[in-house]
Amino acid sequence: MRFLFLILVFCNTLFCLAVHSQDTQRMEPFHEWEKYSHKSLQVREQIVEFLDSRHIVLLNDNVLQVFDFRNNFELKSVLSLDQAIQQWSATFTGKALYLAGLPDGQTQETTVVRRIDFDAEQLSIRPLPDLPDTLFNPKVCVVDNRLYLVGANSGPEDLAASNPLYVLDLADGNASWERLANSKTAVAGGGLLVSQYDGRGYSLFWIGNKAGQQKTGSQSIVQRYDIEKGVWDDRVYEAPVSLLSQGVPSGINHILVWAQDEVGQYYAYNCITNVWSLGPNLPLTQHPQAIFKDSNDLWITSSNEDGLSLWEGRAPKFVSSMHWFDYGVIGLYFVLLIAMGKYFSRKEKNSNDYFRGGQRVPGWASGISMLGTSFSAISFLSLPAKSYATDWLYLSNTIGTVLIVFIAIWLVVPVYYRMNLTSTYEYLENRFDSRIRVFASAIFSIIEIFRMGALVLLPSVVLSYITGINLYLCVVLIGIVATAYTVMGGIEAVVWTDVIQVFIMIGGILLGIAIVFYTVPVSAVDTFSALHAEGKLRLFNWSMDFSEPAMILVLLFLVMSPGEFARQQHLVQRLMSTGSEKAAKRSLLVKALLGPVMLLLMFLMGTCIFIFYQTFPEKMSPAVLEGDHIFPIFIVRELPIGISGLLIGSVFAAAMSSLDSSLSGSGAVIITDYYKRFFKVKDEKLLKQAKILTILLGFIGTTTALIYATFDIKSLFDSYMTIFMLLAGSLAGVFWLGLMTRRTHTWGLLLGIVASAFTLYYLRVHTDIHFFHYGVIGGIVCIFVGYVASIIIPSKPKNLDGLTIYTKNK
Repeated sequence: MRFLFLILVFCNTLFCLAVHSQDTQRMEPFHEWEKYSHKSLQVREQIVEFLDSRHIVLLNDNVLQVFDFRNNFELKSVLSLDQAIQQWSATFTGKALYLAGLPDGQTQETTVVRRIDFDAEQLSIRPLPDLPDTLFNPKVCVVDNRLYLVGANSGPEDLAASNPLYVLDLADGNASWERLANSKTAVAGGGLLVSQYDGRGYSLFWIGNKAGQQKTGSQSIVQRYDIEKGVWDDRVYEAPVSLLSQGVPSGINHILVWAQDEVGQYYAYNCITNVWSLGPNLPLTQHPQAIFKDSNDLWITSSNEDGLSLWEGRAPKFVSSMHWFDYGVIGLYFVLLIAMGKYFSRKEKNSNDYFRGGQRVPGWASGISMLGTSFSAISFLSLPAKSYATDWLYLSNTIGTVLIVFIAIWLVVPVYYRMNLTSTYEYLENRFDSRIRVFASAIFSIIEIFRMGALVLLPSVVLSYITGINLYLCVVLIGIVATAYTVMGGIEAVVWTDVIQVFIMIGGILLGIAIVFYTVPVSAVDTFSALHAEGKLRLFNWSMDFSEPAMILVLLFLVMSPGEFARQQHLVQRLMSTGSEKAAKRSLLVKALLGPVMLLLMFLMGTCIFIFYQTFPEKMSPAVLEGDHIFPIFIVRELPIGISGLLIGSVFAAAMSSLDSSLSGSGAVIITDYYKRFFKVKDEKLLKQAKILTILLGFIGTTTALIYATFDIKSLFDSYMTIFMLLAGSLAGVFWLGLMTRRTHTWGLLLGIVASAFTLYYLRVHTDIHFFHYGVIGGIVCIFVGYVASIIIPSKPKNLDGLTIYTKNK
């Protein structure tokens, strides 16, 4: 079987060398232009905002008018402003329109701000606090229910000009304007203020021409205001040409801005790579009067003596450029997995063979399988996307994952192996009582149902987008193939397919990294020196800011590591599939050595994608909507035929590796902790029941993913994470108390679990602490409360021989 796999990889590599790279031409971000026009609306009309795909708001002689442009520009409602305003700008949030400007004819007055509400096509106006300053050409933007306003405090030729930034909390009815820092470099009146995602969160981008400069050549610059930190970025980025004050955010991290000297020409600014790319000419005969985005479509308005024109440009759907050979590689890989399941099914005689592989699995294979199941498809997609967008900070967790292995070798393996476990929750009954075992295994089973659906659906969404395969078909393919080889071959098939999947992932990433460095015309040394200077290689965060991964809590994770490892059924099951305690320890060493390498390669791949798109910015489409699409889009657009199929196959592999682990682990827990407890059956029949259960779990996981597909994915994943953290946050503390203490008893432990759940709920609802730290905090609360409560509440002593760190050799 391994020989067949090597032949497959060898043939694939030969084919890759014989074909040309795939087409990497710039993708057209907008097409299928449709024009709406009305001759009675003359040039004096000013577009204020675009409300939705039917309505626009015009300002005419200080009168707001709402028109239904799809119904021959039918007038829907009218509202007269309470004060004449000039030099105005507006922004629409979906609920209200915010309008700011100077009182007409009274330019020395303070800047005024108005809120216009839309209720059943009726307009109503509400004054907001006037700005305590006079700003020429003020620009407004709403982010997280906070209204930001920036403008010039003097004329464009004044060398002493500055751009004060103000903010107003819209949620507070009594709030007043708060003055923030001035921009680093003054921008002349008429700049552009937009919010866009910059990899870490949404920031403000202030784009315009330098104040006090002659209008020759490019004078346009970009400045970024970090909303979370409340500071302007020290770096100012030059634009390639002079730009208009017309532009919109587009996709996940671009801003489109129109050129000043070329009609219909725009440039796209990437807020992550900080480089510009030239977009295609659009079908315009004059500069746009206003530009808006609705979903992912672009709307451009202009007016002249012939009336008002409104252009709708639709963003094209991503069209996969995968070759038939790529699909063939993926299909052959599926066939190989099922064949492996069939092969290992011949060795199954009883439930021990099914759930523990007859303890025939070599230590090195078990270790690689542990590594494979630790990296879900979500990790495979999101980690490169994270390092592309930010830095290597999440890699700091590698310290904990390496040290946890050595702690597990010293503590967990001797205890578990001598107990001859199938389910890790058997330990809890021996250490505490059956109630704790049932409680913990029930939490695990509930989590796995949510986990299976989420871990199949989320990568399926990306795979469907990239490959063009129907979303529901992607879900069913992953579910059927993973269930099939798990049912047939049990944990032994799971382990060996994980081994293949890990090698595919590592090999594919290495090929991708090599191709980037071969393509980019800059040496690796110079490239990484520049990245280090930009902070893209930051690895440690020693601050006490817990809103992002901090090293303090990463180090605290090491304290939790015995309990964290001991609770993971997926890892423990692989440990127990080896033939001896020595082999089990060897498997952990393999995981400890390869784990950091795997993580490093994923982060390096993301950084290489950053390098590639910074070097070739025109190849990044401004229409990309999701950050996790970055890696697979790079795969199918930029890598040679065959290699892209191999890497997309690795995404399928990572998804199936997560699902097969859940199927095998959940089956082992349910059979061991529940079925065998209530039903006395022969082992041969138990094997049949285990396979039926695995089929049922596969059906449940796949069906859950299909149900999820009908809802908003992001909210579902947030719900999954919330449930996971609230229920599982204390489990590491439960096992820690069992292994590391002698005085903890059942009632004290239950109080610790309850305290942990309430603490995590409070953190989720009332704080901005990063979810990266929830497990550590929940575990520590469980340990502290559980141990103290056990000291206070009396209990009968229990024989703990072989169950704790102090008695493991008894």
